[in-house]
Amino acid sequence: MFLYSQDLSNCTTDATGYEGAYLFLYSQDLSNCTTSKISNQSQRTFLYSQDLSNCTTRYIPLSVRRLFLYSQDLSNCTTESFSKLIKQLFLYSQDLSNCTTRF
Repeated sequence: MFLYSQDLSNCTTDATGYEGAYLFLYSQDLSNCTTSKISNQSQRTFLYSQDLSNCTTRYIPLSVRRLFLYSQDLSNCTTESFSKLIKQLFLYSQDLSNCTTRF
């Protein structure tokens, strides 16, 4: 189940249960969202944001380490906050807006 929107900045995963664990939020603006509202059952949900420079992957389980975080601005990100097992899975670019997970 996927939600596609230009603005999901006020969305949370409070309503998602086990069936919604794979739910992804796609948005141009999730910069104010945090993972504090993501339950253990839906911890696989990723946040997409204009600014992920302060994000960490502590809520991302190893079983989804092949998934990527996509953002308009990852230029200030470092891999120091990310698990060693998923360090190589991050793309660093000024523009990833057209990326997909098909690869």
